[in-house]
Amino acid sequence: MDNTVKADRKKKTARPSSAKQRTTTVTSLLGGKIRLLRHNDNPTLYARSYIQGRYVKIRTMETSIRKASKVAEDWFYELQTRVRQGGQLHEPLFADIVREFLVDPSIKQGVSEGTHDNYAKKWNVVEPLLRDVRVSAVTLDKLEEIRNIRAAETNRYEEPITANTIDKDVAFIRQVLRWGVERKSLAITIPPAPKRKGRFVVVKRGRPT
Repeated sequence: MDNTVKADRKKKTARPSSAKQRTTTVTSLLGGKIRLLRHNDNPTLYARSYIQGRYVKIRTMETSIRKASKVAEDWFYELQTRVRQGGQLHEPLFADIVREFLVDPSIKQGVSEGTHDNYAKKWNVVEPLLRDVRVSAVTLDKLEEIRNIRAAETNRYEEPITANTIDKDVAFIRQVLRWGVERKSLAITIPPAPKRKGRFVVVKRGRPT
């Protein structure tokens, strides 16, 4: 082998591996139930706790141990209250279930292309009303709240949104929840559709809701 080639090979060095994140425990709180952490040299402190079989973490947005400890303890007590009330801290967001629903091949094959496109359009409409909402929080009260908000809005022609359109919004939300129960084994109860009453009764003329 040519000596020049050998010399070039000797000069080559292995590429440096990407640095791993270094996590340091700054202090423990409440008898070890909470740990304040620092990642690398980031001055902002994080809080971590082990609840319902998994770790949960929050960025305290504080650099002072004293202030971060106050944020962490308030956060921990809030989580404990949610757990006592039956809340599930690790359940998915409704938005996560919708995204999986929209790409499920069986859903695409089971309906027409136009119907499937309407699913995505419906999600674009109701997403702002369900952002950061856990699946168990999509209750009858939440559906009624969404119905009231949609009834106060207008369409692109500046006309009131019809009761039929609002019913389809609610039907889409319930369909996604039903899919989540059947395909993702969500431990939730699918709420019934809100009943039409008062101003939500379909009328022949005038404001439709």
